[in-house]
Amino acid sequence: MNGDFATALSRADMSERLDPLSLEGINRHNLRAAAHFFAHEFNAAIDAAERATGRAPDYNTARCYLIASLAHAGRIKEVRDQATRAQTRLQSISPRVDERVLS
Repeated sequence: MNGDFATALSRADMSERLDPLSLEGINRHNLRAAAHFFAHEFNAAIDAAERATGRAPDYNTARCYLIASLAHAGRIKEVRDQATRAQTRLQSISPRVDERVLS
């Protein structure tokens, strides 16, 4: 992206038009979430991150953009819900993760 969020978003759109069934769709949603987040378009970032995590619930990068965007949008209850969901998923993947690591 290199700070050019509009170009990043247009390339994600072009990629989707060229290959709408690609498994790269999750990455495109994550790219959109990142571009919108850094452009301070938090509602659009939330939408893109929710699409990515909806297709790949363990996609932690997208979940981080989702949590950060929700926080910037002032949606604190949802931040807590998503953080709890992330913690639960992380602990199910790696049972040795405990509260000290996640605090």
